[in-house]
Amino acid sequence: MDSVKDSMQGYSNFKKCIEAEEKLNVALRYVLVIAVRMTRDCICRMLYAITVQCDVKGKVRAAIN
Repeated sequence: MDSVKDSMQGYSNFKKCIEAEEKLNVALRYVLVIAVRMTRDCICRMLYAITVQCDVKGKVRAAIN
């Protein structure tokens, strides 16, 4: 409705396009930040699991010897 009013009054809806683009940029930044945090958490969990597994194997080998 606003774009129809703007067209009738001779205004451009360029400002609305800029606002939409800015909102999209902010949303994409948040998605990127969330993805990086999730990836970092997954990597940390995997490294922790590998460390625990290596510790267990080391203790088993020490007990066998």
